[in-house]
Amino acid sequence: MARDNHSQQKKLRNLIMAAVLVAAVLFIGAYIIYINQDALGQWIWNNPNDTVAPPRNVTPPANLTVCNDDCLLKLALQTANQSYCANVSAQRSDECWEMFAHTNLNACLSIKNYTEKKDCIDDISFSEKNTTLCDLLTGNDSTMCKEKINPPCMDVADKAGRELCLALAHNDSSYCSDEIPCLVGYAKQRNDLAACTAISPEAERDACFGMVADKDRCDPINGTYTRDYCYQLLATYSGKYSYCDKIVNDAYTLDCYLPAAIATGDLGYCAKTSVPYDTECYTNFSLSTGNFSGCLALDSRYLVNSRDGCIYAFARAFAYPSACSYLSTVYTRTNCYANTIAEATNLTVDKCAGVLNPDWADKCFTALAKQTGEKSACTYILGTDEKTRCDSLFIS
Repeated sequence: MARDNHSQQKKLRNLIMAAVLVAAVLFIGAYIIYINQDALGQWIWNNPNDTVAPPRNVTPPANLTVCNDDCLLKLALQTANQSYCANVSAQRSDECWEMFAHTNLNACLSIKNYTEKKDCIDDISFSEKNTTLCDLLTGNDSTMCKEKINPPCMDVADKAGRELCLALAHNDSSYCSDEIPCLVGYAKQRNDLAACTAISPEAERDACFGMVADKDRCDPINGTYTRDYCYQLLATYSGKYSYCDKIVNDAYTLDCYLPAAIATGDLGYCAKTSVPYDTECYTNFSLSTGNFSGCLALDSRYLVNSRDGCIYAFARAFAYPSACSYLSTVYTRTNCYANTIAEATNLTVDKCAGVLNPDWADKCFTALAKQTGEKSACTYILGTDEKTRCDSLFIS
């Protein structure tokens, strides 16, 4: 019995010693982990993709600190990962976002400084040809951003017109270089006397000044030809054609009164021109406007050839065969009908119906049917033979 008690006590003592030993091992292990936890965290931070455990005997660096702004900026740069920027302090966050801003819109929009944000929006909107991004900018910055993507005035073909378009778009007459029409146009639309000073020739410059100031700046000019030319330009620039009445040399009256007649549709201006400039005024009025009244104004007071020449030119220029009916001879009318109908590419029922000669009117309707592919044009033909010819065009 005594032996059994002694055996049980021995077993209990062994169990207690084993428990003390296990507790000591656990305590020592926990202490080792505790004193190395900062070094372990630093190793994991510096080796995020390493699956191999760090050595157990890592000695924590003496100056170990949390990853600050410099650390985050370095990581963002080394890894090309902008997500680090979200943890950078507000004072230096722009410095981080700028590394990604010119190729990444989210990074660009995260920048607080407007000037820096404008630069990256300019770059991204241009590379993507996206003008809607320009609306994120303000005032002239937005306008310039859009113009960089879609430059203004590129659809204007002539040099002076394109320069004027650019000058007006940018409110800067220096875009006009030395082109007088551009400078005059800018001065007129912006009411800008300074633009006139860039014009060298006296007549053009003083006409420009007169237009903007709404004053007669031509009268003081010495030399009647230069003064007359100034009045001609001033009348055209300003649209005040009473200045034409101040011209004393007939050579300048046509160039003043003709634009006045064309602009206003008033043939009375042509009546103010002297022979032979009046004939030219009436003819050019009709050919410039498509208004036949200019040719008809050349009545019996004028040479027949002048009137016939205007009518013939008008008929062919505007594919208007009915005008041929007003020519003075059968021969000229026949030639006019034949050439006008043969050359016309835009005949209409009204144009053919206006032809007074029935035979040529029928031929005109046949040409119209052939030109348009519309058989209905044949129904207007009165002559049997011509109608048969017209209908035959549509027999398959």
